[in-house]
Amino acid sequence: MILVFLNNVCLFARLGLIREPVFVNFVMGIPGEVTEANVKNLIHLVGNLPQKALWHVSAIGGQNHFPIIASAIAMGGHVRTGMEDNIYISKGVLAKSNAELVEKVVRIARELGRDVATPEEARKMLGLEPFNIKKGGGTNERKDSGN
Repeated sequence: MILVFLNNVCLFARLGLIREPVFVNFVMGIPGEVTEANVKNLIHLVGNLPQKALWHVSAIGGQNHFPIIASAIAMGGHVRTGMEDNIYISKGVLAKSNAELVEKVVRIARELGRDVATPEEARKMLGLEPFNIKKGGGTNERKDSGN
């Protein structure tokens, strides 16, 4: 089912019906609902994205969370972590906070030679307006790229 979605994303991008770069979130690891969280599936999914796509992975559950995150980082993707996805910092050890999970992902990224985006850099990648505290934040809308 997810490949049908990716095929349509590619088609819509080619036809100019959606703005590029598209941003895709691969949610992996929910039993019976989405793609099994393994590197083989991640490689296959990423290989079917439009060329200019930005992507990130959300790996659900402690067993596959950090292996999939490390793989995504090594493949050039972006990642999401937090207790809504995984409550373990390591096998059988509960995380104390979201911050502890984020710190581990930052360590993994740095060990793999990847920089971690600042909020400003992330907003720019996604085409979002800069955050302006005087105006109550950004608009959460993508800049029009002419499409």
